Amino acid sequence: MSDRAKRFRAVLEARAGTVIPGCHDALGARLIEQAGFPIAYMSGFAVSGTLGLPDIGLMPLAEMARRTAEVAGSISLPFFVDADNGYGDARATADTVRQLEGAGAVGVHIDDQILPRPAGASKALVPIEDMQAKIAAACGARTSPDFTVIGRTDAMATDGFEAALHRAEALQEAGADALMMMYLTDRAQVIDAVKRLRKPLVLVVTETARKSFRAEELVGAGHAAVIYTLSTLLASLAAQRAVLANLAQAGDTEDSIPHMMPMDEVRPLTGLR
Repeated sequence: MSDRAKRFRAVLEARAGTVIPGCHDALGARLIEQAGFPIAYMSGFAVSGTLGLPDIGLMPLAEMARRTAEVAGSISLPFFVDADNGYGDARATADTVRQLEGAGAVGVHIDDQILPRPAGASKALVPIEDMQAKIAAACGARTSPDFTVIGRTDAMATDGFEAALHRAEALQEAGADALMMMYLTDRAQVIDAVKRLRKPLVLVVTETARKSFRAEELVGAGHAAVIYTLSTLLASLAAQRAVLANLAQAGDTEDSIPHMMPMDEVRPLTGLR
């Protein structure tokens, strides 16, 4: 696992804008590996969603650790995960790191939102001093020095770019190995943040929720990576809805078969030869 952790760190430190897809289960992670991506990721929203739960802090850490172990054990790629806000205070955050590292994750990101989250799109943030304590606790709890702790701030949504940058700088000072500033959608903001932060910057794309970057917009911007957090989940849900609508209307799936993965391609994903 230490080798995987080293590989993840090397990718972030290269600051080459590596594209990282998200998955929500082991089969999806194997598809990421099969497609040739160097790293896989899993968000809390994706896992909560597959349980039929909203992403507002209802899913227990034990479930995230269980899913992490399933996915990490199914691939040879470095695999990092969303640790929400650490599932509590600094002490809880330390326990979160121990559990997710033990489950096979090579890193986590920890955000500054208050949980449980308010309903809807509104956000509330913890005091920055509390967030710094969580980052310090996370760094102190890891077993491997190569395990990556990413500090995430959602302050763009509440207070704008400068406030978000100030928070990112504070997380950096607390020991975060890399940083996430959520809701950046402008190349100039990315370049400015990269120039003003010492640690690698990780971008996040969530299609259909907010404006996404085009690949050409980010060429040479200096960021470490771009995570496509929910692409596979959103696509799979759309495909399931389409095949179910066709089945309900036609009474069979003949028209949907061309859009299905053949079983002889699915079996190898499950370990059968």
